Amino acid sequence: MKPQVGIIYLTSADRESIEFQNFSFYLCGVLADTGYAEVHLIPFSFNVDKSASTDLPRERITYIPPGLDQLNTSNIRSVASADYSFDYFEALKICDVILIIALSENLDMVWNKLRNIDFTCTSKNPVIFVIPRGSINISCPDYLYVEKEKIPIIECCSAFSVIQNDVSLAYMPISIYAPSLIVTRLSKNIEKIASGPCNLLEATKLRILYRKDLNRHLWGIALCEHIFVLNALHGKRLNDIMNSSLLRMALACMIRETNGLLERAAGKGKWSVKLESVVELTPFFLEMLLLSPQFIADPILKLFGLPWSKSISANSCIEITKGLKSTSINLLEDILKEAKGFRVQDGMPVCSAVLVALKSIQINQNTRNMAIQNVSKVVDRVSQDGVMEWRLWILRLITLGFILFIILFVFII
Repeated sequence: MKPQVGIIYLTSADRESIEFQNFSFYLCGVLADTGYAEVHLIPFSFNVDKSASTDLPRERITYIPPGLDQLNTSNIRSVASADYSFDYFEALKICDVILIIALSENLDMVWNKLRNIDFTCTSKNPVIFVIPRGSINISCPDYLYVEKEKIPIIECCSAFSVIQNDVSLAYMPISIYAPSLIVTRLSKNIEKIASGPCNLLEATKLRILYRKDLNRHLWGIALCEHIFVLNALHGKRLNDIMNSSLLRMALACMIRETNGLLERAAGKGKWSVKLESVVELTPFFLEMLLLSPQFIADPILKLFGLPWSKSISANSCIEITKGLKSTSINLLEDILKEAKGFRVQDGMPVCSAVLVALKSIQINQNTRNMAIQNVSKVVDRVSQDGVMEWRLWILRLITLGFILFIILFVFII
């Protein structure tokens, strides 16, 4: 019998982000298409006691598998509706693996729902994977205690967002290479139970990374997803940001400010943000690339696998237009709350200006042009520090090249 997988996700019934549903449908597709699992999609809402599974569409889920070109329609695959189902929470009692896709602050509600399920009626020993979206911190107990059952909980984080193609309607990750899922390093006790579920995740061809400190990766993901916030601000596509010197400068400033916050929080410690799940670059080098001329930066960004030059729109762009909540804006709010806690919010003027602009657009769409102008003024005022540092590093590289040329000329030629 195939393993039963339950995917719990927050619906957009309460004006929540579409990120959770998109991400869950994509996971459903890649899991069901392996042929190793039967998937149960379980939506939950804050205002509805039971998930409205009968109201959900029954059409086949289409998606682009990991590692393939997302804009090539020949790569689209579909999963037959017979291979997955929309169910209530009671279906979890027969599941071997439970995936929870939600904000970190929503988890208490999910735990309460899970405690009402009688897991003792079956011989299943489920494992729970928590995959938050739109969060910079995650902290879960090692086990969920339901009556006499002790269910292990494994913390994860997703280094990719999932969007729905506006033409083919296929679900696809915003990633050039195989999208990454970071799983907390397993203890010996949990590894004995969770090795099978982890093997199932690896069968999806997602890039599974096992790391000790997930918060370093969550901050790295948040830093890279600043581009989604700017996408919501200007309302176009990701490649328009790369083609705009102003928006590139704004993104560089936001990365610089967020990294400065993290350096302040770390103090003299060795804690630092990790970007490896998104791109093999440091925050400083990423900032310098964005400040470089476009003909220099674009080939390097493509080489390292950042899909920022693609003609696609992030979920935040759709959400702000439809009046939905956004995980990207939620991330920016959380970052500025952390900055306030460390009393460095005055050192993050661009992030603050972007958040104020987005709030005004959420209230009135007609204020978009004025909001962009206000952000532009702030970027023009504070971007000189990054530009001067970029020029300094270019001067150093030119000097180093000149010295190497002299050595080559004098001692070799």
